Amino acid sequence: MHLARAALRYVTDKDSREVTDDLKKICQAASTSEAEQSLDEFERKWGGKHPAIGRQWRLRWTDIIAMFEFPPAIHTTNAINSVNSMIRKFTRNRKQYPNAESALKLVCLAIHEASKKRTMPRRWLEGRPEPLRRVV
Repeated sequence: MHLARAALRYVTDKDSREVTDDLKKICQAASTSEAEQSLDEFERKWGGKHPAIGRQWRLRWTDIIAMFEFPPAIHTTNAINSVNSMIRKFTRNRKQYPNAESALKLVCLAIHEASKKRTMPRRWLEGRPEPLRRVV
């Protein structure tokens, strides 16, 4: 997660390994409540020495917990970067679109092509919004 890398700017080399491990606990939590508990523990442990990290994560907490709406298989940035790469590949040569709908159709096509290459089972779509199910 990019936020974890950004947080390491505030940490000395001596503490970086331990801080990274504690931040991983937040990102790898199974649920939102577990992640919040891990963040509370992080702030108790590191709040005195690195208060900026806790503030930074609290400010972006709504963005962080959004990833828990998806299955753990796509919590990593690798899966996200893979899809973004496919979208860029599809949109690279066209810089102008007649309207927003045509641009959206091209992005949907890119996601559809990316889903063919992914080995993730399709059952993760159960309970997801209808537009996402239609695209994939």
